[in-house]
Amino acid sequence: MSRIRRNWTAKEDKLLCAAVQKAEEESRPLLWRELAKSVPGRSNKDCRRRWWNSLANNHINKGPWSEEEDERLFTAVQTYGMNWSQVAAEVRSRNSDQCSSHWSQVLNPNINYCDWAEEEDANLLHEVLTHGTNWATIAGFHTPIRTTLALKNRYSTLRLRNENKKNRQGESDAIGRKRQSSGPNSVSSQSQTSQWELLNLTDPALFKPAAQSVGSKSTGSNNDDDEDDDDSEEDDCDDNEDDNAGLNQIGFQGVSVQQQADTVEDAWL
Repeated sequence: MSRIRRNWTAKEDKLLCAAVQKAEEESRPLLWRELAKSVPGRSNKDCRRRWWNSLANNHINKGPWSEEEDERLFTAVQTYGMNWSQVAAEVRSRNSDQCSSHWSQVLNPNINYCDWAEEEDANLLHEVLTHGTNWATIAGFHTPIRTTLALKNRYSTLRLRNENKKNRQGESDAIGRKRQSSGPNSVSSQSQTSQWELLNLTDPALFKPAAQSVGSKSTGSNNDDDEDDDDSEEDDCDDNEDDNAGLNQIGFQGVSVQQQADTVEDAWL
């Protein structure tokens, strides 16, 4: 059966503060089982929560840490590890959040302050892709050990460097396009490239048969006259007619392709 919670009275607060102050004056750790004996009806957990949640703010330092506080924090971490409530009780002048933050950002001897290597940068970018910008989580995976502030600052540096690189590349490409467009042969070369794309042609030699077959129609007409005048040469004329018909077909196709090319070229001009 759970206990009925009751509010702390001013008298209880006074008793608890007196017990804590006495322990601090005697440089003793805050052992809550012992301190709770000074407050009748309250458990060690009640006293600890009341102190850290309500009363400790009047006894907690803020701002830069002193050398004495650093020494107490270092000793407490060696004794209690990452049990920050116990560490804070040992430090006395700082709460658990302050102790945890100061250790992980400043006092931890395993923190790496060396220059960043390329491999470490790559690992950081991969971790950001995986975990987002949750620097506390990334700090738990990242090796060598870096502070959350160092991780955040390094990522900002890499992102800014990448943006500057893109801007320089964009300016370089724009200058290149401007120089190309201002050249003497730039319009014709661009028009020619567009024509090849529109016509889906890859070989300029496809235009040559049109020029060679302009006279093929007259050849076909002469052969037809020969066929009327001389029946004995019918077979030869048939052969010539077939050959000339093929030339006519190529000629007309060549002229058609040439006309299409001229039309596209006129449109670009």
